[in-house]
Amino acid sequence: MDGKQARNTGCCSSLGLILDHGCDGFNMGCSVLTFVKLVQCGDSIWTLLTVTTSGWGFYVSTLEHFYIGSHFMGPGNMASDGAVLVFLLFGSMGIFGNDYWTSYLIKSHEFTFSDAFNLIFTITGIINVAGYCLSIIKHSYKKIEPGEITGHALHGGMFVIQVFGYTIPIVLTSALLFIGESPLINQKQVEGDVSPFYIVMLTQLFLLGHMNFALIMRHVTK
Repeated sequence: MDGKQARNTGCCSSLGLILDHGCDGFNMGCSVLTFVKLVQCGDSIWTLLTVTTSGWGFYVSTLEHFYIGSHFMGPGNMASDGAVLVFLLFGSMGIFGNDYWTSYLIKSHEFTFSDAFNLIFTITGIINVAGYCLSIIKHSYKKIEPGEITGHALHGGMFVIQVFGYTIPIVLTSALLFIGESPLINQKQVEGDVSPFYIVMLTQLFLLGHMNFALIMRHVTK
């Protein structure tokens, strides 16, 4: 919506595009971290997957912009329409509290509502990655008409490196949670203390923002 408004008022610029995508990367990461904390997901591997796959999906959406030249978002997209779901979830917790997330959804398997949250977000992140990749590949076979918006030419090897290259620093930082005599993963947090788990997640958030800035910078300076 902000980009559309900028175009309508003639205020759009390359710098605005860089700041928009870079700040959106930080914003998305902060939103996911806030959610997993409020939903009481805990310092588990499923929370790790929720955060990392969400960031991966956002990064590949920026990659789509890099190759297609713009974001074409249909009805039901998470950028604008998904904000309604965010408002409803935050609003419900503001009114009713957030303890209901620890209730059992499937008691026989000790599967809670927060577990369902993690599962849905992880699957959604993977589907987003696959969807954006398919969109990029389909665009590469499209005949571009004169004056039509497009991005960089697709080179298979580089595209694979870009998509999966994001996961390398994420996997390396995630490995910090599993090493040592007292791994940070699944570690019980002392009330009032800052969780080391979320410090690692915050590091990944800065990596996401950096890689988004770099990708869009390369796009606007081509």
